[in-house]
Amino acid sequence: MSKLSLAEKKCLQRDRPFHELFRGQYVLSQDAGRHYPGWTKTSLGNWTIHHGPALPRYSILDASGQILGHLLGLAWQPPADIIKGPVTLPFLANDPDLWTRVQRFVSDLGGRYMVLVSVGRRARLYGDPVLDLPIVYDPTEKQIASSLGLVLDRPIQKNDAQGMRSVLSGRENLCFQNTLDQQAKRLISNHYLDLNSFRMRRYWPTDDIDFDKGPEAVDASVAGLCETLAGITGALVQNYDCALPVTGGRDSRIMLGSLLPHKHLVREYLCHRFHNASRMDVALAREVLQSVDLELRQYSRINVSHQMLKDMRLKMGWSGTRRELLASAIIDTYPRDHLLLRGNIMEILRANQWRSDKLEDPFHIVHAIRRLGPSKNLGARTAARIWRQDYLRWRKSLPEGARNKLYDFGFIEFMLPNSQGPYISAYHNCNMINPFNDRRLIQVGLELPQAQRISRSVVEKVIGTYHAPFLDIPFN
Repeated sequence: MSKLSLAEKKCLQRDRPFHELFRGQYVLSQDAGRHYPGWTKTSLGNWTIHHGPALPRYSILDASGQILGHLLGLAWQPPADIIKGPVTLPFLANDPDLWTRVQRFVSDLGGRYMVLVSVGRRARLYGDPVLDLPIVYDPTEKQIASSLGLVLDRPIQKNDAQGMRSVLSGRENLCFQNTLDQQAKRLISNHYLDLNSFRMRRYWPTDDIDFDKGPEAVDASVAGLCETLAGITGALVQNYDCALPVTGGRDSRIMLGSLLPHKHLVREYLCHRFHNASRMDVALAREVLQSVDLELRQYSRINVSHQMLKDMRLKMGWSGTRRELLASAIIDTYPRDHLLLRGNIMEILRANQWRSDKLEDPFHIVHAIRRLGPSKNLGARTAARIWRQDYLRWRKSLPEGARNKLYDFGFIEFMLPNSQGPYISAYHNCNMINPFNDRRLIQVGLELPQAQRISRSVVEKVIGTYHAPFLDIPFN
């Protein structure tokens, strides 16, 4: 009998349908004979990709048609070409610069994906810019998956560095590759995993990127950002059945503005009300949509059962908690298999990791680690003492030109992969995508001066570029 993953065992114990709950997740292993209920599989070299039906897979070919690898998930190439079939790269498998050219191809991709490339005896695994499709791995068992319960074939072995209770209660955030298991690790985004040595290595950003443009570059940067984002969102709604959540916030107004030329292609504009505070969101969302002749569909509160919370934690790989889990029962009723366009990652346009009164101050490691949130229940200075060396090792991996944006990179490479990616992956009924999950957009966002970002000047310029009347409607 085939071995069972911890996730499968939990589903059997609780009489939960693995094939439904994990239809959007994957496992990468060297066991080609393994079977996961409801999943398909394909092999390349020594590796087999097992994946659910909600996660598409496309072959990556060299110029002669030889298979170099596979792309799992949803991705696009510049400027906004959605990948919906095999991808042919303009070089051969024996190209002496093969891996440099592969990394350039992966760096240019946007979306929510992972890429496996295997040529000869070498194999590497790459992820999307913020690991919205998670990559968790056990270097001892040489197994990789989208969540911890799929990586492990055994019970969790306690990780003394970060405790289960404090992580699941939100008293601290997982960070620095930690999972709740002492052996399993989470890949850091913008690094590839060498599948021979199971060591990771950074491939983005490159040394030649300048992340320190002055205020005089803001207008041109915003114009380029708006054009790129509109191209991506337009391509998505032209290729998929899409729904757009709309609130009283700025990010959803940016998303809506970018879609205005294709607004009637969006299947549903929606907002959910699950507590009193969201009542204002619903009212403002309706006003915003009515101003451009669109209708809002409101979803009302549904109580989240204990069983659903356990399901969500299992699918997230016990990676932590989010206030949004209170809305998970509502989100589970959204149109099945629609693409839900989210406005995450755009927080960098507001310099959300910086303090407005400390913009010109030297780098402060206590603040940096406090923002990431490991051991935050112990206090900022104690947490900084505990995690200082881990942070400094990570900082050393960044090129010199990126180190003036350390707070931002911590958000992109630790906070989002540990919270957002697992949360998005846990929704099996609909597929969530962040159009801003593109290194071109992230680079432009980080190049902009902190002062213009934190003052919301950048965000208002973006909204004004798309549809200036949106600025006349209050924000929540």
